[in-house]
Amino acid sequence: MVKLYQEKINNTEPTFLPIPNTILKDIHLKDRQWFTKLVHLEEVYPYLEIIWKNLDFLFSKEIRTTHNNLLCAISENQFTNDKDLLRKPSEYINLLKNKAYYQFFYTQFSPLFKTIGSWLTGISSINYAWKEEGGVLLKIHADMVGSGNISHGLSHQFELDASTVDLIFPDVFNNTFTQNLNIQEYAFNLPVFLLSIAQFPEKLYPESLGVNLAMAQYLDKLSLINQYEKSIFSNLKHRNFTKISILAINQYIKYNNTLDKINNGYNTTINIIRKFEDSLFSDLVDSKKFSNNTAMLSLIQKLGKYGHGYHKRGKISDKPIDDWLISDNFSPNHLLNALASSRYISPGQPDKSTFVKLIKNPKGAMFGVFSEQDIEIVETWIKDLANQDITQTNFLVSNSNNKINSVPIKDLDEKIIAQANLKALDKYSNFTLQELYPLFLHAGCYPDILPTAKNFAQNWLAAHKQALKQEGLPFYPYSHERLDKWLDVQHLHQVNSYIPLEGIPKESREDIINDAIALAPLTLIDGAWLRNASTPARVSTYIGGLQYRTLLDELGGGDINLHHGNIYKQLLESMGIDIGKFTDKKFATSILFDEDDFKVPTFWLAISLFPHSFLPETLGLNLAMELSGVGGEYRRSGDILSYYGFSSLFTSLHNTIDNVVTGHSAWAIDAIKHHLDNIFQQGGEQAREQHWERIWTGYRSLNHPPKENWFRSGMNHLLHRTFKKAFNGKALNEKVK
Repeated sequence: MVKLYQEKINNTEPTFLPIPNTILKDIHLKDRQWFTKLVHLEEVYPYLEIIWKNLDFLFSKEIRTTHNNLLCAISENQFTNDKDLLRKPSEYINLLKNKAYYQFFYTQFSPLFKTIGSWLTGISSINYAWKEEGGVLLKIHADMVGSGNISHGLSHQFELDASTVDLIFPDVFNNTFTQNLNIQEYAFNLPVFLLSIAQFPEKLYPESLGVNLAMAQYLDKLSLINQYEKSIFSNLKHRNFTKISILAINQYIKYNNTLDKINNGYNTTINIIRKFEDSLFSDLVDSKKFSNNTAMLSLIQKLGKYGHGYHKRGKISDKPIDDWLISDNFSPNHLLNALASSRYISPGQPDKSTFVKLIKNPKGAMFGVFSEQDIEIVETWIKDLANQDITQTNFLVSNSNNKINSVPIKDLDEKIIAQANLKALDKYSNFTLQELYPLFLHAGCYPDILPTAKNFAQNWLAAHKQALKQEGLPFYPYSHERLDKWLDVQHLHQVNSYIPLEGIPKESREDIINDAIALAPLTLIDGAWLRNASTPARVSTYIGGLQYRTLLDELGGGDINLHHGNIYKQLLESMGIDIGKFTDKKFATSILFDEDDFKVPTFWLAISLFPHSFLPETLGLNLAMELSGVGGEYRRSGDILSYYGFSSLFTSLHNTIDNVVTGHSAWAIDAIKHHLDNIFQQGGEQAREQHWERIWTGYRSLNHPPKENWFRSGMNHLLHRTFKKAFNGKALNEKVK
């Protein structure tokens, strides 16, 4: 990423963790490392100030581009000046000469397609999906990720294309993906930018609209290449994302005069796309990159550094092989030169080469180290040596700039992070629930609230875990069959608990209105506990896909008329209540609400910010939430609403979509089973039982913790414990300032 602190955007900076600038300036990470942290959402939290400064710099640069008349482009509903946005299809066709070229081509696109739609995860979620343009953006994101069905998403379509040339990529959250040296460093630059902007949806909303328009146009163009050459992106279906992205911008600028910022986001993204394409094409025209020598060199570079200590006997060029492999002096090109002329290689005859026997024969000393693809590279290289003068050959590392550790990497020290977290916890230690609610909701504006959010969720869950020790699990040990039986009992109870309303309800009209108001902070953010299910590391998994489908339904699937919060707001309006916008900071301090009205919704917002740390608990919470939407209580509420002349759409909608057979409750059960199966495979029965307890703790967490003052007492305990840890357990009583 770029250097820090060079220029400023006209945006009020978010409030970051109190880490000194002198320390932040000393952090050195390449795009490959930034990609890893951004994909693992919780890992990037301490680095958000650096991310912001890099975006600040990018959006502050003056970009010379032919795409500066965005207003004209939008009004014409097309882009007439886009010939240089993407290379002509004929250029791809002419350059992709064989399988090696195709493999390289798809590999460089893999970081982008494995994180497809990442730039939309903030501006299409809870805070915005209730608005007109937000609904449109949600539709775009849902289309890109297959609406939670992995096989329907652009990422899967891309992987189908890559598989035609025998490429299989690991999951995006798997470190082996980012450590793949076949992915060039420049291939991470665009995805890192897109993942970065998603961290600040409130601060960079108009810029994000421009980013989305540029990406929509780019994806549309990539999907049209197969019209010229069927073998390139043949599975990538054309969606016309550009048209619907323009619609979102037009809806937004009707009420917001921010076209300059939208234009800035658009032009900045176009510039980054061009740099990626320039680098890609520069590599594709370099024939040396696709020679057998280069493939062999990359293989030596990948495996050689792990060989030291295992080759003490053999020699190459009168030098012990182990000496060639010492990490400080490891030189792949020098080793390959020596290997080519050694006794281990018979040029042109791989079957007679000792090296091939060592790696291919089951009795060979290196059998199992080289994959079948690796062995094919070795054999092809040896065959090609027959056409070369070994004494004159000098193999050069063409991708020397792509070494993961070519630049010293420096992360933030854990003690520095712990101290910053302590100060942030202290800052918000006396905030009320009504003050925390908007901060958790707009965490992109207040990244220093994140330690408090995690502490809030931990203490809420800890109180439920303590109560669980007394009450016990519903059944033990865990099994799918027992879970199914338990669900049947719950379903039967829900059905039998419904008693149709006869006569006048015991609740008065005023009671119903007051209850509806009290539930507004919760119901207007329906689905909030799953708001980060849209991130690449979540939505690309089976469980994450199920969660995303649920979230998508709660948000109306992009149709603001079906958005659950909007439906509830209409109900309140029919009662004569103007509740205001839940996204406004003053919403939570309205005289309409009591502090207790914010307990559960604040917990939802807190736990949602840590989708990995609290995955088991979120699975349980999700089941509890979806089961609460079916059966007697909701049906009776609908009857009472109808009796007083109010719409019962909100309650009837949940009774339908939350059903236990094909709806949200069924998906929640499926996700739990899938998770526990994964845990059992990884850690056995004991690990599964531990996660089952965590899931049930999450199930309980839909209700208020039974313990009084759970948050404040928990906060004080955490401050004390974390303080001791940060300073190696020294008993320091002085307050952190």
